[in-house]
Amino acid sequence: MSSKDDALAFACKRLLPRIRKIFVTVRICNMDVDADVDQGYDDREYVIRINRKLAGDDLLTAIFHEMVHIKQDIRKEYPVFLPSTIPYYDRPWEIEAYKMQEVLLLEYQKHINNRIIPNNTVSKDS
Repeated sequence: MSSKDDALAFACKRLLPRIRKIFVTVRICNMDVDADVDQGYDDREYVIRINRKLAGDDLLTAIFHEMVHIKQDIRKEYPVFLPSTIPYYDRPWEIEAYKMQEVLLLEYQKHINNRIIPNNTVSKDS
């Protein structure tokens, strides 16, 4: 499993622990922004697009940021996919996403650093 897929699975489990039916595709592509997310054709289907220039922690935080928007949409917390007249950085759903992307990154790094290896010992460097 790639770090991109691992991060996506981690975010799904952390943000939507009770949701079993969700389909998220991550596409790495050329784009003018760092990342975005769009609804797919079916219920709970989403496509996250990530700028191919992103790598490392920037790639991970982009995935986490967009997964927060997916959580917001599934839980109907904010009108994430509707046009808004609120300035971008003042939108409550963006404020939450920017905050949570950093929280999730720290939790994910801790998760990676404390992975259980097959003989049931904790590995700090795997």
